[in-house]
Amino acid sequence: MSDEPLHDPLDRLGADTFALPPDTEQLQGHIARRARRVQLRRRILRRVGQAGFAVALYALGVATARLWPAEPTPPRRDEHLAHEAPIEAEPTVTPEAGSPRTPEELEHRARYGAPHRRAERWRRAGDLYLEVRADVDSALRCYREYLDTRPATDESAPVSDTWLLARLRTDIQ
Repeated sequence: MSDEPLHDPLDRLGADTFALPPDTEQLQGHIARRARRVQLRRRILRRVGQAGFAVALYALGVATARLWPAEPTPPRRDEHLAHEAPIEAEPTVTPEAGSPRTPEELEHRARYGAPHRRAERWRRAGDLYLEVRADVDSALRCYREYLDTRPATDESAPVSDTWLLARLRTDIQ
C-alpha cells in the first residue's frame, strides 16, 4: 500500500486533455441524427407491439366466444311430438276481448286471479300449452292444478277433454 492520494493521476493531466475537437458541431449533429433514428425505431416498434397485442386480445375474445358457448343448449323435450302433429301458430279457440292470449297469461291469472274461476283457467292454460305449444310438461302442471282446484261436483269426464287430461282423470280414479 502506498500513501499516495488517489487523485494525483488526475492532477497530472493537463487542461488540454479535456478540450473538444474543432469539429464538435458536426459530431453533435451526427449523434443527434442517430439518436432520433433510434428513438423513432423504438417508437414504431412500441406501437406495432401495442397493435399486435390488441389484435391478439381481440382474436382470443372471438375464439372464446365461438368455441366456448355462454350456456349449454338444453335438449328439446318435444322431439317425440315434432313429427306427430304440426304445431299451430294460433290457439284453436279464439280468445274473447280482454282475455289472455298466451298460456302463460292464463296460468298467471289462474294462480293470482279470482278463486271461483281458477279451475277453468288452469284447464284452458293446459289446453293451450298442449294444443299450441306441444309442451306436455307445462300442460301436465296446469292439468294437475285443475284437478286439485276443480269443484267436487265436477266428477264427470267431458267429451272435450284432451288426451292428457282424460288420462290424468282415469289415473286419479
